[in-house]
Amino acid sequence: MQEDTMLGGYRVLDMTEGGCLIGGQMFGDLGADVIMIEPPGGSPSRNIGPFYKDIPDPEKSLFWFNYSCNKRGITLDIGKADGREVFKRLVKTADIVLESFSPGYMDGLGLGYSGLCEVKP
Repeated sequence: MQEDTMLGGYRVLDMTEGGCLIGGQMFGDLGADVIMIEPPGGSPSRNIGPFYKDIPDPEKSLFWFNYSCNKRGITLDIGKADGREVFKRLVKTADIVLESFSPGYMDGLGLGYSGLCEVKP
């Protein structure tokens, strides 16, 4: 987090995939503390090419590296109760939550807008 930047002092939780990753990247570029939350096994976006030296590998995705710069990372399974509790603790420290799940998915886990408003009014 860079206090002397436009968004220094803000924390963003980024649970996006694919083309939505650019949102978190932009927040990070402007100085926000962005925490990328990946599912166990890594983000599916790690499998999007191009790949370094044309070797398909989740650890060599140039797409992933490009859109993950200026972000910290954590692996979290929000499908499990323990993972949801850790996520709620992170939400208490966050200003913004970005997600790109199917409509209703987060609500079904109790982590939609109304559920998160109970965690952090």
